[in-house]
Amino acid sequence: MTTSLPFSGAASLLLFVAKATLLLIVALIATVPLRRATAGSRHLVWLAALVGVLALPLLSRVDSLRLGVLPSAMAFDGERAVDRAIPAPAPALAVSSEDVAPAFAPTPAARRVESTAPVPKLAGVAPSDLASVSLLSTMALIWSVVALVLVGWLVVGTISVRRIVADARELTSPDWTMPLCEVADRLDLESPPRLVISDRTEMAFACRALAPTIVLPSAAESWTDDRRRAVLFHELAHIKRHDLIGHALGRLACALYWFHPLVWTAAKNLRAESERACDDLVLSCGARPSEYAQHLLEMVTSVRNYGAPIMALPMARKKEFEGRMLAILDPAIRRASPGRLQSAAVVATVGLLSLTVAAVAPASPRAETPLAAVAQAPVIAPMPSPAPVAAPAPLAPAPRQAVAQREQEANPSAPPSDVALQSLISRAQGGDTTRAAMLARILLTDTDASVRRTAAWGLNDLRTVDSRDALIRALRSDNDWQVREMSAWALSDYHGDVVSNALAEGLHDKIAKVRAISAWGIGNIGSRKDVGEIEGVLSDSSDEVREMAIWAIGQMSIKSAPTLVVNALTDNTQRIRVIAAWALGEIADPSTANAIVKAFQTETSSEVRQAELRALGEMGKMSQAVLDIALKSNDPEIRRRAVAALAGGSGDSSWPWPWPMPRPNP
Repeated sequence: MTTSLPFSGAASLLLFVAKATLLLIVALIATVPLRRATAGSRHLVWLAALVGVLALPLLSRVDSLRLGVLPSAMAFDGERAVDRAIPAPAPALAVSSEDVAPAFAPTPAARRVESTAPVPKLAGVAPSDLASVSLLSTMALIWSVVALVLVGWLVVGTISVRRIVADARELTSPDWTMPLCEVADRLDLESPPRLVISDRTEMAFACRALAPTIVLPSAAESWTDDRRRAVLFHELAHIKRHDLIGHALGRLACALYWFHPLVWTAAKNLRAESERACDDLVLSCGARPSEYAQHLLEMVTSVRNYGAPIMALPMARKKEFEGRMLAILDPAIRRASPGRLQSAAVVATVGLLSLTVAAVAPASPRAETPLAAVAQAPVIAPMPSPAPVAAPAPLAPAPRQAVAQREQEANPSAPPSDVALQSLISRAQGGDTTRAAMLARILLTDTDASVRRTAAWGLNDLRTVDSRDALIRALRSDNDWQVREMSAWALSDYHGDVVSNALAEGLHDKIAKVRAISAWGIGNIGSRKDVGEIEGVLSDSSDEVREMAIWAIGQMSIKSAPTLVVNALTDNTQRIRVIAAWALGEIADPSTANAIVKAFQTETSSEVRQAELRALGEMGKMSQAVLDIALKSNDPEIRRRAVAALAGGSGDSSWPWPWPMPRPNP
């Protein structure tokens, strides 16, 4: 027989806990050299470690790695060890073969002994084994009870969040939706989350990873515009970084590994680093550290009775606030978020470590195959290698297609001809399986408008001549306005005269949505030569088109402001007045200062007045009359900007950039 190591029961449990401990210790050591790095880098290490700990039960099912810890000469057969341990008996008298009983046939004496021998009640189970089984059962019962209680606590927290959101009132006023959309655009979110207000919480928090929602306390209605933007920036940063998922995984790890102190430490560090990473993201977007820290301090000290549920991400906690405050006010801390390459490297490293640790397990040595058996094994002759087959030569393009292809490659700025577009379709249908060619063919030939729209969306980041030409054709001639809108949006990341000319044609589309996106695309490119085209739609009948056109004017680095932009300071739509004031501040044409002052004196909207103050500050034309009005305002933000101007400040770089980035989804 062969010996085997019984790594089951208590031994396997200890081995499993040791693997989890090793992963967490490695993560703890890895964060030591990252103390001066970004909080996002440390958060990524802790998140990967907790995911690895949660995945250990699944990863442990992979085949174990055989590592030669002990030399093979020490492996021995169990029977030989017994033979060497028992001394040999004295020589016996010789007997004949007839006196020997047949094999496996017991003698009468033996049968009598079998019949009279007592039968044990539990054959093969020692008392020590029974004690071990009883101890393991007790431990499993205790673990199950505590884990179920903690998981139930998480479920109750989830239900509490749902009830708060269900009973809350959704905020739809422009005072909230406008900064929400602006901050979402600044953070490059696909769409802004739901924003609600509730009297059942005293602290703002983000919740619901699958349907992101921001819940504000009832006191938020009296917040200043700066505090609103600071809170929205922080909570949207959590949504941008997918911290809600990481928070849920950390809570689940604590529930399952409740007995392990390192798991609780990892979850605490994960939560703390996620808050600091969001703070860094807010500060890197232009918020002032002193003002942001003041907002956090006032909100933390205002919490009296109850904060946020366990499954939510509150903006601040009293226990973690001191460290966050020091980090916010420390100018030496790096604020940048980890790049994709760094994130991929950390995830790959921890994933490989988790897989390796899970696959390692002690085992008994395998029995080696005798050399004699190997020598007697039949020899199989190798199969002869097949003769190499020559690859078919690529087919040459048709003459007209070849000519069109050479012309397009020689002059990539030229508009695509019908022959060139037909050549593109023919190449894709004839076997060109590149991503750009396939999407271009779908965009130009598919019969379903939703499919074509998705193809145009996919061509946005390819930036090849083929994709550009297909998008231009779709913008000019597709019969579905949503396909034309998506094509104009996708072209906004391309450059060249041919793209600008196509977007200029889109300004005359019969659908306002297409005209608005075309104007936004021209502004995104920011070419001065397109100013005349944009000025032609400043008097468009659609508010959205006028807003995008004014924004595009502010993007073009011109020196003289168009008259229609100045006239927009008195537009009936508040949003257009805000964008007009912002654009005039970007242009900084001194001749427009009097018009801005006049508009400021009659303006009733606080947000428009702030934009006008910023524009005057950028020009250095802050008059005494404007300062007098601003210092008497009931709005503290307007008074603050006036005081900043008196102190010698020009513009306010932290004032949010009104980037009306459209996000048409396929």
